[in-house]
Amino acid sequence: FHLASPFLSIKPHLTALGYLLVIIGLVQLAREWWSKLGVRIWSILAVTLAFLLTAVIQLEAFYPFLQNRVIPAKMDVTNELYGWKDVGERVEEIRMEMADDSGTNTVFIFSYRYQLVSQLAFYLPGRPEVYCLNDWLDAYDFFQRPEELLEKDGIFVCDNRFDRKPEEFCRFDSIQPEKDLVIFRGGREARRFFIFRCYNFEGIKKQ
Repeated sequence: FHLASPFLSIKPHLTALGYLLVIIGLVQLAREWWSKLGVRIWSILAVTLAFLLTAVIQLEAFYPFLQNRVIPAKMDVTNELYGWKDVGERVEEIRMEMADDSGTNTVFIFSYRYQLVSQLAFYLPGRPEVYCLNDWLDAYDFFQRPEELLEKDGIFVCDNRFDRKPEEFCRFDSIQPEKDLVIFRGGREARRFFIFRCYNFEGIKKQ
């Protein structure tokens, strides 16, 4: 993974299995070398640092004391825990409006990142299928059929972290943005969702 990372898109968590194996070896080495003062000092420092970083992340998830002070809201990953119920309710309202306007119940919901798609699928009322439409390969390509959506209307959702627009990936007759859905934490803006009404799906754009 380290050798391939300069040339390919590598996610940090892909190397997790390797680190788990390394930990086993490090524990054995620590046991053998524990009598050495330097090993004890570095081991204690490492465990202490890991504990402190874990505690900071857990506290930030409940009380955003770092947000907009040390790190910008967009980079605070604990904000990913908030706003899903609100966006689910808003998307369902729009879906009902579009279904009434078209006289059908075939409005589909989609995004372009698996993180957004999976969260929407859980928080939308009734938990409908949410489509992941983009121009690269991911797990959703193996069990979804975008061709079944042709000529249907859709609702696209993204946020201020993953903020690419639907016209970058898909062809529609027309696309209409909704008013931004702003989510607050502790009186400060934590994240912002962007919702688009998309009419008459014509397919995915190929690069």
